[in-house]
Amino acid sequence: MARLAGQGSESTHEGAADAENVYVHAGILRLQPPLCVHGQLSKVKQNAAMDAMKEEVAATAARLVVEEGLEYGAAKRRAVKQLGLSARGGLPDNDQVEVAVREYIALFCADTQPAELRALREVALQWMERLARFRPHLAGAVWHGTATRLSDIYLQLFCDDPKSAEIGLIDMGVRFDATTVTGFQGEPVEALSVHVCVPALGESVGLHLMVYDFDDLRGALKPDSRGRRPRAIWQRCAVCCMMAPMTEKQTESAESNPMPMSRRTMLVAGAVATLAGLGAAWWGARPTTAGHTGGGPVDGFWALQWDAPQGGQVRLSEFRGRPLLINFWATWCPPCIEELPLIDAFFEKNKANGWQVLGLAVDKPLAVQAFLQKLPLHFPVGMAGLSGAELGRNLGNLAGGLPFTIALAGDGRVIQRKMGKLTQADLDTWAALK
Repeated sequence: MARLAGQGSESTHEGAADAENVYVHAGILRLQPPLCVHGQLSKVKQNAAMDAMKEEVAATAARLVVEEGLEYGAAKRRAVKQLGLSARGGLPDNDQVEVAVREYIALFCADTQPAELRALREVALQWMERLARFRPHLAGAVWHGTATRLSDIYLQLFCDDPKSAEIGLIDMGVRFDATTVTGFQGEPVEALSVHVCVPALGESVGLHLMVYDFDDLRGALKPDSRGRRPRAIWQRCAVCCMMAPMTEKQTESAESNPMPMSRRTMLVAGAVATLAGLGAAWWGARPTTAGHTGGGPVDGFWALQWDAPQGGQVRLSEFRGRPLLINFWATWCPPCIEELPLIDAFFEKNKANGWQVLGLAVDKPLAVQAFLQKLPLHFPVGMAGLSGAELGRNLGNLAGGLPFTIALAGDGRVIQRKMGKLTQADLDTWAALK
């Protein structure tokens, strides 16, 4: 597309030069200058019509970006088709579409978009902290401030070994899909896509990890055509998350006048304390890795209760004193749905040995009730809603992803914890622990 635009620009320039030559020779050939003036006016009208078309395409594309979550390229192509226009006249550039997106958000989403943007930035921050060894940089709409609940999160990783990011996700137990896409320098790069939960929105979004070589980091933070940084390092993202979503001018000001490092470090520490320090209030010991014992919850933990799908209450106090597996899940989370039959079979097989299972649905009550009518479970389910996501973080799920499962011994100690889909091997190992 850039090549076609360049060719069109060159033709226009040559046409302008020809018109000028005709006008200069008019005195020699005794032609009437008004004919050439008329031709120039026609070109002005054509350019004005082209500009108007681009504005219309940009406005339509902006609506598709905000309301359907399309990327800019796909939105522009759809807009041209919807308007019945031809792309030969040229499409608006991404900067023009972004301006239209900001205008659309200001008109129709001013009351909801700031909270949605903040929720996405918080999740991005959690994953940037989790992937810190791969030098993560935040890019796209979440960084520039135009993201809504339909937007995905894009992180660019700059790795010494391109395969290290995949290995890291596997070690974390995170399920991902790998594809090849075009990178910011036009080269093919690997993209690792993950479904992540956004607790504040009550739904999941796509997290796309673009894997670059470490050498690509050179020049990656150079300002774009509008003088903005195209991507953000972890500390800069932390600053954005801890303040209200900024306007475009505020973002540019923050980028051109960064905070002193001491102040920035304080904000980063505050962000980490907000996201990670909650666990210390609930647990007597630091969250443990799988296979290690840890501290137990304070008394307030066992006082929690939730509505049951079939009516009544599910009280944690009723599970105290015996081994307990707690699974956080949602109906909109594919890995959650895939592992539920395994967990149900685990419960049926091991309940005689004292094992209990509690499912906490981080979802809307009607969705949970409808799902359980189609796939009944033998273990109790509590409709935790968004409070379930907060509880999960308190139990060690700092990334906020789903599914998340934790196992408590009979005395309340943490004996296992996993973020990601359980396997049969996981459950077989857990069954032997009490």
